[in-house]
Amino acid sequence: MEEFAKRLKLIRILRGLTTRQVAQLIDRTSGTISNWETGKISPDVDSVAKLCEVYDISPNELLGWEPCPEIEDFLAEKKDKIEAMEALIEEKNRLEAQIKSFMKELSTPDKDIEFRFRDPSTNTIKAFTLEAMKKSLNDESSHNKS
Repeated sequence: MEEFAKRLKLIRILRGLTTRQVAQLIDRTSGTISNWETGKISPDVDSVAKLCEVYDISPNELLGWEPCPEIEDFLAEKKDKIEAMEALIEEKNRLEAQIKSFMKELSTPDKDIEFRFRDPSTNTIKAFTLEAMKKSLNDESSHNKS
C-alpha cells in the first residue's frame, strides 16, 4: 500500500501536475488524491483506470507489478545524485580534518597568530597566511638587528 501511494505521488510529480489538477481531470477532490498519495485510502478500480489514462501509464506500471522506465530512471538519477553528495560530504570532512591538523601543527605557543576557523565568512587560510607573514617579517627584522 505504501509503495503504491509513493508511486502515485511520484508519477503525478513527474507529469508536472498538482493534486488539484489531477482531481479535476478524474472528477475527484484534491483531498481524495492526497489521501491516495499518503496511503490513507486506496483508489477504486475506476479511479485507477482514470489515473492510468491521465498519467499515460499502464495499470501494471502504476501498481508496481511491472517496472516503469520513467520512474526507474528518475530513482536511479536521484540515487546517483545522493551518492555524489555523500562523496562531497566525505571530501569536505576530510579537508576540514586536514585544515584543523595543519592549523594545530602551525600554531605558536605565544598565540601571535589569530585563527578564525569557526567563522565561515572569514578566509581562514588567507588570514593565517597574512598573520604568519607578519610574524615572519617581525622575526627576520629582530634577527637582523641582533
